[in-house]
Amino acid sequence: WQKRKRRPLAPRFSPPALLFSRTFAASSLPSSRMVLFRDVNKASADVINRDFTHNVPIDLEVKSAAAPFSFTQCATITSAVAANSTVRFADKAFSAEGKFFTNGNSTFDLKYTKADFYKGTLLLNGRVDKKGTAFTPEVAADFSMKSAHAKFSLFPTSMTFNGSALFCLSKFKLGAEAAGSCDLSKVTFGLGGNYSNGPMTFSVKTAPAGGTSLGKVIGNVHAKKDSVEIGAEMSYGLTDSKTSLAFGGRMQVNKETAVKAKLADDGKVAMSLSHTFSPLISATMGAQFDGLNLGNSEALKYGAKVTFNC
Repeated sequence: WQKRKRRPLAPRFSPPALLFSRTFAASSLPSSRMVLFRDVNKASADVINRDFTHNVPIDLEVKSAAAPFSFTQCATITSAVAANSTVRFADKAFSAEGKFFTNGNSTFDLKYTKADFYKGTLLLNGRVDKKGTAFTPEVAADFSMKSAHAKFSLFPTSMTFNGSALFCLSKFKLGAEAAGSCDLSKVTFGLGGNYSNGPMTFSVKTAPAGGTSLGKVIGNVHAKKDSVEIGAEMSYGLTDSKTSLAFGGRMQVNKETAVKAKLADDGKVAMSLSHTFSPLISATMGAQFDGLNLGNSEALKYGAKVTFNC
């Protein structure tokens, strides 16, 4: 009998939870997409600060779309009610957006995106902020490519500017930012960068404080493995020697549910639970209390955010 040749077995499909059970999640690997300088510590800062709803008792959001338009209505209920509506039009390279607040303020954005511009992407943005009877125009240019990202904004009425640049060098991202008057009589600046190696990201950046550009140093650590990620942040004031610490964690329980917790150096503990009930409804509920003094009623806060997708 002649032996029949066996066909190579097709690779067995594994769901994400099994595929990364012995390795780090793909999203924890360094991304080729560049970010702005202000976001060098974004992964850690999001774990610590994002999706905690205890500061607003009730936050409602309704989203709907009818291409090429999309609509978002938001309302926050505290001792008073504040609301805003956003209308957005997007068609290929152009987009326009208007945001209207119940207090009479509004913002208008007009954007143009040019892909394959010198091996990168160019974004031109014109914005007008209306607060009361005052109008503040802004003209901005944003250029991004695989190894660099730069942005420059000009405010013609006040003749001020802000700009930043970030460059990728192997596993490092290094950059700087500056803001001030166009005559350079008053300018502040910041320096920073991060190092990413697999699931770990370490970042350091400076921030203005105490009347000086390099008044504060902020260090962050972010780590992610499978469905769990943690973040830590420490800031140190070079002018006043004050130190602050914060720690946070997030776990994706399943596809629909995530839980978060954070601890600050003043003893305050915050927790949140996010759940997607259906493609139409999702909600986040959160609370904060004083871990050093459970009887501190002033530190006790709670709130919820509900999002409807129509």
